Amino acid sequence: MKLPVLSLLLLSSAAFAASATANKPILVQAVTRAAGLEARVMWMDATGNLDNLDTPAKVADVMEHCRRANINTVVVDVKPLVGEVLYPSKVAKRLTTYRGKQYDPNFDLLQTAINEGRSRGLKVYAAINVFAEGNKLVGRGLAYDKPQWQAITYVPARSILTEDGEYPLSPVIDDGPPADGIAAYTSGSGRSKPVKPSETYSIVAGDMVQATVGGGAVQETGVPIPENGTLLVGDGAAGAWMADKLRSGVRVRFTEQDTLIPIVQAPTERVSAFVNPIAPEPRAHELAVMKEIAQNYPVDGIVFDRMRYSSLSTDYSDLSRREFEKWAGVKTMTWPGDILQYTPDPTQEAVRGPYFKPWLEWRARNMHSFAKEATRVVRAARPTAKCAVYVGSWYPVYYSVGVNWASDEYNAAYDWMSESYHETGFAPLMDWLCTGTYYPEPYRATAKQNGRDPDATVEAAGELSNKVVSDASFVYASLSVTDFATRPAALTQAIQAGLSETEGVMLFDLVYIIQNRQWGVLEAAFPRPAIAPHDVPELLSKIADVRAILPPAPEPDVATPMQNWKLVVKE
Repeated sequence: MKLPVLSLLLLSSAAFAASATANKPILVQAVTRAAGLEARVMWMDATGNLDNLDTPAKVADVMEHCRRANINTVVVDVKPLVGEVLYPSKVAKRLTTYRGKQYDPNFDLLQTAINEGRSRGLKVYAAINVFAEGNKLVGRGLAYDKPQWQAITYVPARSILTEDGEYPLSPVIDDGPPADGIAAYTSGSGRSKPVKPSETYSIVAGDMVQATVGGGAVQETGVPIPENGTLLVGDGAAGAWMADKLRSGVRVRFTEQDTLIPIVQAPTERVSAFVNPIAPEPRAHELAVMKEIAQNYPVDGIVFDRMRYSSLSTDYSDLSRREFEKWAGVKTMTWPGDILQYTPDPTQEAVRGPYFKPWLEWRARNMHSFAKEATRVVRAARPTAKCAVYVGSWYPVYYSVGVNWASDEYNAAYDWMSESYHETGFAPLMDWLCTGTYYPEPYRATAKQNGRDPDATVEAAGELSNKVVSDASFVYASLSVTDFATRPAALTQAIQAGLSETEGVMLFDLVYIIQNRQWGVLEAAFPRPAIAPHDVPELLSKIADVRAILPPAPEPDVATPMQNWKLVVKE
């Protein structure tokens, strides 16, 4: 079933005429909605689905379920975090074992998925985790084999001092503590921390300990976290030290020392071992993987996942410093303090240095440059293949991972943006984007009723995603299915919310659909087949032609960021 582009544009003419004075509305929404186009994307994580996709029969069964649920696009992850692949490769190591499971080295998941998906009318994409080349939970990957590739992480080494002694703090705030370590909790993590009998708790306000107690003496409701202070939580030997040194009334102070360490050793980076995205060898490796897939398999496209930096704390390598100084025209600088300076007090945000904004733009330019090269390589190897990307929908803080997934026309005046930051937007390079609207509340209204943040909803995140991309590509709201494990009606509402604000939905992940037995929910949510917008040839380019004659867009409103820069990027 094909829809002529001209017919689609005629269908949008009424919406165009009605909004011609609205300063560049989101035309893709008007066009796709009028034409009944709708992306229904099923994501299939590699390691999460090893038991679900390890034989041809199981793959066929999954694809049949997708067909019955009127899914039109499947994304098969073939290069997980560990960097080992699920197809025969000459450039990457083959995954044969994972957490005790043996995986058939002769089974080609990608070709099997293509065969079974195509026979049922499904479009099949390969997904790759681009700059993640190691999984710290299993302790292996190219980042381990080639330590010189590892991203370098900026980690604050903090300690707490009294007159009688000193003890190091975990650099990970609001989590932990590690074995025999002390973790600091701030009011940003909530009003209280659940109690563990084996832990010791010290409430610190200002420079004075208010109380120190063992977990066995605290009520099960939890220990309070002071609004303007710190809750220190100690394990094992650290707890014993706290009980001895941090008695009520003792004065304390915190110290901090900057440390730069490889990501495999960095406790702040919990799961993924990223490589330096500007280092020539890792970049060449990732491009070789993309080229190999596009050349050897008749995929409908490739989805780039984790095509980013790991966090705001990476990459602080010597190479990055040299390249940044060259780009910025800087001859001398304090490194890394002129970018970002952590404070001794764990409750305080890091201080932005004089080169913070240029640093963010430089990182985003690096990702734009790579995205441009990656899409060129894929399309050169297979001209019919499309390119897509997964990103988080929390755009106000997504600069922390060095990615600007917006349209290059989107120039919001956030306080972290340089004047030319908008030039780094790579949405125009992509055929479609799926943005992680990973929130348990579908709608603003219900979130308010439940006492939750209305911005942390599928509806709000989808709306922001389409606004940021501004017709440069198609946008699909991505749903965390596990958030609705026992709430099938809420999953249906989340699908509806995503479709109301974007041009489709991506369901993450197959493993949860199977675990929660939710195929029936999907069949009811998608009662009829639909064509995905990205499957209509030339639709984006024609929309761009129409958009070009609209009046100039006003400066976008600046939304209040949902969280500060310490937002934890989901692994």
